[in-house]
Amino acid sequence: MADVPKRTGAVLRAVGPQVSAALERVHQGELSVEQYIEDRLDKAMAHVDPRLPAEQRARAREVLREHIATDPLLSKQLAQLTGKTTPEA
Repeated sequence: MADVPKRTGAVLRAVGPQVSAALERVHQGELSVEQYIEDRLDKAMAHVDPRLPAEQRARAREVLREHIATDPLLSKQLAQLTGKTTPEA
């Protein structure tokens, strides 16, 4: 496997920050912060074993959503990424 250099310093300044398509849509006003969070939750939950009962998957998703809304560090990071305040849980 080829070594892939880390993007640091001059390389990051040259290419700029990498922004997901969903985050770009938030910046353009096409997605709300709530929709962005749901998109991120969809991606996170896609890795959960489908054999897990639906109730437990739904509860796990709700716990993640609540954590995003109530954790001060996550709320601050989300606000910095989106340029908007985090919705309340």
